[in-house]
Amino acid sequence: MRKEFILMVRDGAGWHTAGDLIIPERMRLQPLPPWSPPLNPAEHLWEEVREKWLANHLFANLEAVERQLVHGLVSLEQNRTQVASLAGFRWIRKIPL
Repeated sequence: MRKEFILMVRDGAGWHTAGDLIIPERMRLQPLPPWSPPLNPAEHLWEEVREKWLANHLFANLEAVERQLVHGLVSLEQNRTQVASLAGFRWIRKIPL
């Protein structure tokens, strides 16, 4: 079994909170400062997925969209260098894990 630590960045929107949420021991939620969408690494990753794997395609059905989305996400997962270049902001690299 792999023992990975998960740092999940959240944007702090009111609908992204839950009072009864139990955070696993090997996970931490890191809120972004208010009014900071450019700092959200997920925005850059989704932009990459939209541009490289979803843009200018005509999909026959929702299942085809899902397959293409999974293909893009797996490609990103296998390329740590690319993910770091898209989402490795200095403030993220300074967070002590």
